[in-house]
Amino acid sequence: MSTRTYRLAAVLAVGAIALGMLAGCARSHDDATSDAARDTARPSATPSTAGPSVGVAADGTAIPGGKPTWLDELPDPSGVDRTDPEAVMRAYVITAFTWDTRVDATSAYATQRAAIYLTAALRQAAADYDPDTAKGQAEFTQAAQHNAYTTVSVRSVVEEGLDPDTDGDVRRIVHFLVTTTPRDGTSTATVAEDAWVTATQENGQWAITAMQTQLTQN
Repeated sequence: MSTRTYRLAAVLAVGAIALGMLAGCARSHDDATSDAARDTARPSATPSTAGPSVGVAADGTAIPGGKPTWLDELPDPSGVDRTDPEAVMRAYVITAFTWDTRVDATSAYATQRAAIYLTAALRQAAADYDPDTAKGQAEFTQAAQHNAYTTVSVRSVVEEGLDPDTDGDVRRIVHFLVTTTPRDGTSTATVAEDAWVTATQENGQWAITAMQTQLTQN
């Protein structure tokens, strides 16, 4: 199993990967709850389609850096309850690991889109990052040869440790699946991952401050 840490201070610096950019995003870095608790990024056998415009999320929120195009498959930010830390975590994980090689130049475009769920300081760090400079893009490059795209399904969100919220922040483990689907008819591939995510309150809303992910066996 491989573990990747996304330090929010560096967020977008491939390798030490701050949360915002997950080191080039979705597994490219080198490095049982109820149905109501389960979120799925609408998987589709058809190509992903671009959202309203470049640099803007579905609800009009500016995407830090301005380069990525919002994907229709992603959760609409206007429907994410920012007063619920777990809802923000689910939306962040889905958005950070969903990319489309027909729309994105690197997998870091996904984490750039997900940066809308970060704290203000981390969003600014993301705005200063160029996703076109992302390293560790072997997986994305290979997927691009098949015009592939990813979809994400959150299986469950569980508490991390015995007292995960004692300091005011909320810590959870998000169990999720990432499926890479080629458009040329070749086989899909699905991997299971766990994300240790931390959220903090900022101006009455929850925002992401840290995330570490690890591949799992199931």
